Amino acid sequence: MACRALLDASSPFALKVNWEVFSNYNNVLNSFSIQSRTLALRFDPSIQLASFSLQPDQLVRLLQDAKYDLMAEQLDFTLAHTQILRRMRVLCLRNDWLIDVLGRAAVTTSEPEGYIDFWEPILQKFEDVLCRINLTHLELSKVGLDIRVLECLSEMSSFRTLKLLDCPFLAILPPETSLRIASEVNADFCSDHIDLASYMEFVPLLSRLRCLVIKAYKDNAFRIPIDRPDFIQRCNPFGTLERLYIRYMRDMDVPGLCTWVRTSGASAGGLRLTRFKPVCAPGLQGPELTDLIDALAPAPLRVLVSNGIAYAELSLFDRLADAFPALKALTLALYRDPPLFEGEVCAWLHATWEYAPRFARFCVLKHFAWNLHTGPVPAPFPWDLPLMEAAYPESEVKRAEEWELGMEGHMFSEWNCIARMFLAHCGTLESLVLHESTFHRTGWEGWDSEDHASVRAAI
Repeated sequence: MACRALLDASSPFALKVNWEVFSNYNNVLNSFSIQSRTLALRFDPSIQLASFSLQPDQLVRLLQDAKYDLMAEQLDFTLAHTQILRRMRVLCLRNDWLIDVLGRAAVTTSEPEGYIDFWEPILQKFEDVLCRINLTHLELSKVGLDIRVLECLSEMSSFRTLKLLDCPFLAILPPETSLRIASEVNADFCSDHIDLASYMEFVPLLSRLRCLVIKAYKDNAFRIPIDRPDFIQRCNPFGTLERLYIRYMRDMDVPGLCTWVRTSGASAGGLRLTRFKPVCAPGLQGPELTDLIDALAPAPLRVLVSNGIAYAELSLFDRLADAFPALKALTLALYRDPPLFEGEVCAWLHATWEYAPRFARFCVLKHFAWNLHTGPVPAPFPWDLPLMEAAYPESEVKRAEEWELGMEGHMFSEWNCIARMFLAHCGTLESLVLHESTFHRTGWEGWDSEDHASVRAAI
């Protein structure tokens, strides 16, 4: 009894470990961690080579012998200890095996029978764990979802965060299902191999969805399945949704997003979005951007991050100021085709002193960030041609340090003058970000007004 009492008293402060020092001891950490556990099917690189010469049934046995049985043992260990089950709040279940190896073993979603047969023992144990715990956070990576997993989540009163990475659905829910997850939930869906449109069928189950993150990749861009029967009627989170982040969408799919937002918001009694971040490639032209602004106009937006616009006329800022009078933080990234990387700096269509007066229409704007190129435009020319013709005589060739000194007169770094110019027109402005590092952020980083942490021009 004394040992149990000590465990009860100490568990809220259990085992804070330096992950860098103990990065190779994941199994040890998982064994002792009480409130948070990570169970993973670790990939053995030697299997990658062996997979090319084995038959599917041989490869399945090799995969099972490698790590599969170990994960089953971890789940059995968890089920056998009520102290762990009672205190567990965060659970991560990951499949780290490579997709192409699983494909050669015929245990991918394209082979439903083999997939279910292979995963059934693990999923059964995982579901047995889920029905005995009360999580706040669940993260699944490349693990199938079926109806029992959703039923377990619906019973958790404290459930708050759901993260899914390339997780296929193993069961199709009937449209008339009454299954709902009643707690206030933040959902993060990410996929490189699965069509994220299928994840939207999961949204109706989240009756109090507060934050929705959808992260796709350019070669598997996200598209709102607006053409599916009764989609808007069934999939309408805008009665409670406050934050929406979508990456990536093609410009041709933006009208479908506008229809979904506009129609769903009207039927939900108005939009409640305060933060919106679309990432589009290629960038949005004037008509698509105008349609998106009009669709979002009823929302009380405070933070707007638009990474991927191809329209940067002065009138854009007039439209934004009129549509979103409560806007406090604005981030815009002009899209250059093709971009070297997301949010790459580039030259905008007009000079800074032409854009600045347009900010007089913003009433409460505090932070503005854009990917404006502020450096000199390189113009290579054969400056050393005379020296080249003279075989670079030592008496004429300057040292590298002297060349750098000569460049100083052509460089400019006092960008505070730009910030003061914008402040003269927008008195509420507190920071003006001119650099590209803001735009590399994903998720919700960089959304809050306090979080524009890249190099900024002081005001």
